[in-house]
Amino acid sequence: MFVKLIQEFTENIEGLNEFVNSIEPLLIEKQSKFINENSSLFIPLLQAIGNKKNGIKDEIEVEIVSGKSKTHYNFSSKQFDENFYEVFNKFNRNDNHIKLLYKNSLISLLSSVEWFFSQILHTYYNKFPNASGIKKKSLTFEELKRFESIEEAEKYLIDQKIEGILRSSFNDWLELLIKEFSLKINLLISEKDEINEIYQRRNLLVHNGGLVNTIYLSKVEKKYAENLTLSDRIDVDSKYLENSISKLHINFLLLTTELWQKIEPESPYILTILVQTSYQYFSDKKYSIALQVCKYIEEYKSDNDEVKTFNKILLSFIFIKLDLETEAQEIIKNINITNSNSFSKLGYFSLVNDTEKFLTELPIAIKKGEFLLDFLDENPLFENISKNIDIQNFLNK
Repeated sequence: MFVKLIQEFTENIEGLNEFVNSIEPLLIEKQSKFINENSSLFIPLLQAIGNKKNGIKDEIEVEIVSGKSKTHYNFSSKQFDENFYEVFNKFNRNDNHIKLLYKNSLISLLSSVEWFFSQILHTYYNKFPNASGIKKKSLTFEELKRFESIEEAEKYLIDQKIEGILRSSFNDWLELLIKEFSLKINLLISEKDEINEIYQRRNLLVHNGGLVNTIYLSKVEKKYAENLTLSDRIDVDSKYLENSISKLHINFLLLTTELWQKIEPESPYILTILVQTSYQYFSDKKYSIALQVCKYIEEYKSDNDEVKTFNKILLSFIFIKLDLETEAQEIIKNINITNSNSFSKLGYFSLVNDTEKFLTELPIAIKKGEFLLDFLDENPLFENISKNIDIQNFLNK
């Protein structure tokens, strides 16, 4: 039901990540090169800051930001080389290019999320039009004359309903999902304050130049507004952007699969999409995000033992990566690979470091076409066991 939508949404997220990851190092390298080439001009400034000197005139103001604390310094023009101002301005421009990348990427992210959410609503209400409440709606005679059929009028009312939802706040969306769609969305509820802050920050960036206003301070939890006062500037850095992308992707994916399961509980695609997602985050070393998806799959009601078994294997790997050895062992002792495919069996043997059984299963898996030797180098499930001397000897043969 939602396969194509989820695929497109995931492609948008991956595309955004790839864009940032390709542009970011170029901008950072450009800034670093510029600093190295003009380092001598910055020495007086660094010395002045180090000595905490204050200038006589407000010729230049420098703001040093460390975490949430800010320190301002004013310096006199007498302290600097005549070329310093031109260099310093260029330094600021380069720095702004990096900030613009993060800021515009965050705005683009939320646009993608809102598009995805609107498509989910359209798909749902088109399938169940009465759920949109259009039976209680009325149209004027003039409005009716615009439509050629009842279906057109119905679509118009549904579009109106969805437009109203999208114009409301993120917290209103939550209320809709819980009350009207009867979803549990446990993860989204647990992270609602953080996601709400992301939306409020986007609003500041778009509508107020990133300057804190009373709306932001009143709508976010206090912990997100600590040490912030009116007109303080809020930016987006690399870590904040990366976290926002992961949080929004996973939460909106999970709410979609929960809705999907209510409509089509027997759909074979839901688990596959979830496992692919958790595995991708595991491969990207975003273990905390992968863990959230794996835990969701653990609670997912399904008779697909093969996928559920692979999820337990992946979950165990994640616990180990997060130094949660006790939790990993609790999962491992409940794994049964009797009816699993060769790939899952090899994953399990890699997990428990059983080289003998791994080498026994490996030729079988290759013959079946369920395993490629390249996986030993490229797949994170096999990164440890692939270094074993017996495995290396097998590869050499």
